[in-house]
Amino acid sequence: MNFKLILHMAKILALSSVRAKRAAGSVPTGFAKSPKINIIFFLISFPLAAFFANSFIGTFLADVSISPFFFQIAIFLPSFMTLASVMYGLLFEFSQSSSVGSSDIINWLPIRALEFVLASVLSMLYFLAPLLGLFFGAVFGLSLYVNMLPSGLISIAFGVLGIFLGAFLIEIIRAITNRVSASFYKRSGRTAVAVRMIISLLVMVTFILVTNANFLFTILQQFMGGIGNAWFIPILWPSLAVMNYLSAENLQVLLYTVASLGVVVAFIWASVKLRQKYWVPAPFSITLKPSKSYTPKRGLLGSLGFTSAEAALIRKDLRGLTRRKEMITWIAIPLAMSLISLFSFQSAWETATATPDKLMLFWGPLMGVFMFAFYIALTGIGQEGSAFLNLQVIPLKEEEVAKSKLALALFPSIIAVVALTAVIQLMLALRLEALITITVTLFAVLFECIFVGLAVGSRFPDFTEVPRARFVDQKGIWLGMAVIAVCIGVTFLPPFIYSYRILGVFPILIAPVLSVTACTLICYASYRAALNSLRNITQN
Repeated sequence: MNFKLILHMAKILALSSVRAKRAAGSVPTGFAKSPKINIIFFLISFPLAAFFANSFIGTFLADVSISPFFFQIAIFLPSFMTLASVMYGLLFEFSQSSSVGSSDIINWLPIRALEFVLASVLSMLYFLAPLLGLFFGAVFGLSLYVNMLPSGLISIAFGVLGIFLGAFLIEIIRAITNRVSASFYKRSGRTAVAVRMIISLLVMVTFILVTNANFLFTILQQFMGGIGNAWFIPILWPSLAVMNYLSAENLQVLLYTVASLGVVVAFIWASVKLRQKYWVPAPFSITLKPSKSYTPKRGLLGSLGFTSAEAALIRKDLRGLTRRKEMITWIAIPLAMSLISLFSFQSAWETATATPDKLMLFWGPLMGVFMFAFYIALTGIGQEGSAFLNLQVIPLKEEEVAKSKLALALFPSIIAVVALTAVIQLMLALRLEALITITVTLFAVLFECIFVGLAVGSRFPDFTEVPRARFVDQKGIWLGMAVIAVCIGVTFLPPFIYSYRILGVFPILIAPVLSVTACTLICYASYRAALNSLRNITQN
C-alpha cells in the first residue's frame, strides 16, 4: 500500500470536487489550486469552539444540569459523526461533483482498489473538516467545563471511529451504485428518476433538520432512552462503548471497542472487494422501439385552457422540477421548514386555548407551502438558462410564458393549501364565516407569493449554467423575500385585526374582502412588472 499515492489521490479528488463547482472555462485561483482552506478552518474552529463552549455553556444552558448534558453529548457524538459522514456522502453522491470522482475516470491509472477507497475517504474527511472542528472543539470545551477531560477525549476518539464507520459505509454504497444504478436506470427510467428525487429530498431535508437545535434535542432525548436496547446495531457500538466507559463498565467498553474496530475493518474489506468487482459502471444499452403515428391530444392542460405551447412548457418545467438536481434545494428548504414546526406542535396545542393561538400553530406548514410556491415562481425564468433563447424563437408571447410559469407553481401549491385548510377545519371546527375568512386569506397570500416570485425572478434572472446554479440573482432573492414579507403582512392584517379586536367592531366578512383587494392589487402590479421584465429580456 502506497501512502504517498493515497494522499496524492485524495488531493486530486478534493481538487476536482472544488473545481467542479466553478463556472465552465474559469481558471482556478487561490485555494482552488490547493485543498487547504478546510484544513485551516479545522485548525481555527477547534480552539474557538472549545473556548466558547467552555466560557459560555453555563449562560446558554442556565436551566440545564451541565454534567448530565455532557454525558448525553459524549454518548451521542460517535453516532452523530457516523450520521454526518453518511449524510455528506449521500449529498456528494447526488451532487454534480460526484461525476469527477468516478472511478471510471481513473480506471487506467496505477492505483489499486484499496488505495482508491482510502483516498476517497480522506477526501471526504477534508470536506467534513470544518464540521469536525466545531463539534470536537465544543465537546472538548464542555469536558473542560465539567472537569471530565478524559471522558471528552474518549468521546472524540470514538467520534473519529464513527466518522470512518460512516465513510466506509458510503464507499460500499458508491461501489454498488456504480453498477446497480446503470442497470436500474436502464430498466425503469421514470421510476429511477422518482426514486432519485425522493432519496435526494430525504437526504437534504434530514441534513437541514440536523442543523436545527430543537430537532437535535428531541433526537438526543429519544436516543438516550433507546440506545441501551439497541446493542445489536453495529453503527451504535461506538456510542455504547462511550456509555459503558462513563458508567465504569470496563469489560463492556473493551467488547464494544473491539467490536467497533471489527466493524470498521469489515466495512473496509467490503468496500474494497465491491470496488474491485464494480470498478467500472455498467454501460447503458439503448433500445429503439417502433415509432407510432402521432395523434395530437388535447390533454388535461388543454382542457384547462392552456394552448399546446403553454402545455408543453409546463410539462417541460414539471419534468425539470423532478429531475434537475439544482431544484432539490428549493423544494427541500420549505419542506424542512414545515417539518421543524411539527416537533413542538403537540405540546403547544395542549397549552393553547384561544382559536387564534391554535391557528398560529399551523403557521410553520403554511409558511413552507408559501415559500415553496414563491421559490418555484422565483426560479422559473432563470432555470431556462441558455434555452431561454428558444422561447424567443418559437411563437410564444410574454403572456404565455408568464402564464406557464405561474401555473407550474400554482398547481401543487393549491393542493397543499386545500389539504392544510381541511386539516385546520377538522381540528378546530371553525364557524362558516371564520372558515371563509381563513380560506380566502390563505389563497390570497398564495397568489401573492407566486406573482411576486415571478416578477422578481423575471427582473433578476441568472442564466449562468454552473453545477450549482441559483437561477436568480442574490439581490433578487433578498428583495423578493422582503417584498413578500410586506405583502403577507398586509394581507393578513384584516383577519389579525378581527381576531384580536383591535378596532372594536369589525365585521368578520370585511376581512376577506380587504385581503382580496390587497391581493388583487399586488398580483396585478407583479404581473405587469413580470411582463415588462420579460419584454426587456427578449429585446436584449
